[in-house]
Amino acid sequence: MNRRSLLALGGASAAALAATAACSPIRIVNALTPGDGVTVTPGEPYGSDPAHRLDVYTPAGATGPRPMVVFFYGGSWQNGRREDYYFAGAALAAKGFVALLPDYRKYPQVVFPGFVEDAAQAVAWSRRNAARFGGDPSRLFVMGHSAGAHLAAMLALDARYLGAQDLAPKDLAGLVGLAGPYDFLPLRDPVLKTIFAPEATIARTQPITFASPGAPSAFLATGADDSTVNPRNTANLSARLRSLGVRVEEKRYEGLNHYTIVGALGEPLRSRHPVYGDVIAFLAPGRAPEGRGGRGRPARSHQAFLAGAFSGALAGAAGAAALAGAAGAATGVGFGTGFLAFFMLSWKFLTALSSAATCAALAFSAASASAFFFASTLAGSAGGGGGSLAWTDRAAVASTAATRVAILRFVMVSLPQPVGWSRRRTSRDACPP
Repeated sequence: MNRRSLLALGGASAAALAATAACSPIRIVNALTPGDGVTVTPGEPYGSDPAHRLDVYTPAGATGPRPMVVFFYGGSWQNGRREDYYFAGAALAAKGFVALLPDYRKYPQVVFPGFVEDAAQAVAWSRRNAARFGGDPSRLFVMGHSAGAHLAAMLALDARYLGAQDLAPKDLAGLVGLAGPYDFLPLRDPVLKTIFAPEATIARTQPITFASPGAPSAFLATGADDSTVNPRNTANLSARLRSLGVRVEEKRYEGLNHYTIVGALGEPLRSRHPVYGDVIAFLAPGRAPEGRGGRGRPARSHQAFLAGAFSGALAGAAGAAALAGAAGAATGVGFGTGFLAFFMLSWKFLTALSSAATCAALAFSAASASAFFFASTLAGSAGGGGGSLAWTDRAAVASTAATRVAILRFVMVSLPQPVGWSRRRTSRDACPP
């Protein structure tokens, strides 16, 4: 193999590795979410600021007024974009709800309560425009994840924000909060201190401060493995509301963390955990829940990483064998590594989606295959026969090259882009979601 061919293969391998390393679990969840039967109306303006835009997800061919859900995404009140939560909007619309996913202003553009005021404005717009999308304004729920759950809870509990829009918490049909911060004082992060200052009024930033007997019913859920927002936030608000006579459904899901609890609204986690079915059952009592009721646990990220490390170690051994001239051994290990890396990493990536380690494992597998490919190629070039490869080396090269191509195709080709997708990357468009 000549120098030009080696350089070309090197560039292709580098591109494959870069594309694989840029994987995002949220992209996979979006791509695996079926869009059949869902109509998306993107970019509806609900205010004057460029951030005041929302996407509306409606059941295709829906007749009669449908219950509505305004879903607020999270991102530490600093990051996020509505397009990344296609899976959430489509999941709700697939069950007959009109789902509205707004963007809102974030820090540093605004501090508290700017983003809560935006949330109230989005809800008011949703009620006014319900008829356009077949929605029933008398059955409008607010829902959110993480910082978005904080926004939803503030609207449901502190009457000031909806009051500014000539509405009240009693106008809401209910609250759904996933991994929300409702009682998160004292603040330690300097950025959060800036967002929620001044100290004299900081208690007014906490949803639990405004819990009252007249609050709408609530579904509050957390993941037992959440290390971002302490599960005590959910437990504390649930207990406070319950003590005031408010109907509360509190869930604590084993095996889910801060990110996978919202990811469980989409596939493949939807069928492995009851989050989606539980949310639907709260929003529409009597509707058959979907999923297997949480049987089984998702593959954990460290398992995915070990799978990648194991296949990578085999690939490294195969490369060393090839460089040493052990063509037969290199061939055997090459075939084994190729199939093991692709099977284990593809399966783990589809079932885990739980942290950056999963993405790292997939990237590591691509790097392993590329390394073995070059090792085999260099061994053939250094051997006899005028640089031509023996059939065993050719077979090894073919197996590892096929693995690399299969992994790349899995990430870039096999997963179609959903409606409303944007390739623009943000700080949220990365691993983990």
